[in-house]
Amino acid sequence: MAFDLMGENKDLKRVLKQQQELLSTYQKENGELKLKNRTLRMALSKAVTETEVYYSSLEPQFDNISKKVLDIIVHEVKTYQHPVTYGQVVKVFKSRYPMIPVSNPETITRRMRAMVDPRYCKEKFGVEKPLLHRFHVGSETLFIPNIEPQGAILSL
Repeated sequence: MAFDLMGENKDLKRVLKQQQELLSTYQKENGELKLKNRTLRMALSKAVTETEVYYSSLEPQFDNISKKVLDIIVHEVKTYQHPVTYGQVVKVFKSRYPMIPVSNPETITRRMRAMVDPRYCKEKFGVEKPLLHRFHVGSETLFIPNIEPQGAILSL
């Protein structure tokens, strides 16, 4: 049985060249995605810190749970530079404030949904725009704050 070494060598070179081109394409896409990710994270950080509504002016109007929920959302977004989900906020709330008896996680998520509603925010806090932005990615509901906490976050 005779082997065609020249033919195999050409096939291997062709496969190697295809793999190198594919790798180059993936590296280029990866670089573009990293840049886009970095840009979005910077925009998110900027959106959190550059707003018109100031937390200190609204503080007296917050009930205890709403204030702590908003503190958690602002802290998590600033610290980790990505939006938060209902589950993350509930988990952090329960670990950070075990002394507050919130037996139903719906209490916390209801406060989050209320702070997205501009009518509620106008009625409760006297501001024209909502305190949180909500958007959906797949099955996840994500939140980012729409306020600027001046100085330290009070409950941390």
